[in-house]
Amino acid sequence: MRMPPEMFDEILTGVGQRITKQRNNYRLPIEPGMKLAIVLRLLVSGSKYRDMRFG
Repeated sequence: MRMPPEMFDEILTGVGQRITKQRNNYRLPIEPGMKLAIVLRLLVSGSKYRDMRFG
C-alpha cells in the first residue's frame, strides 16, 4: 500500500476494537490489521471482493 505505516497504525488504533472478532471452535478470526488492509485495498481499487479473492 502507499500509505505511511504511522497512518495505518493510527486508523487501526481507531477501529481495531470494532473489527476484532472473538475466537471460536470452528476457525481463527482474521487479525484486525489484515482485515483493515483488505478493506482499504478494496476501497482504493474499486473492484469487488469476489474479484480480489484470487489475488
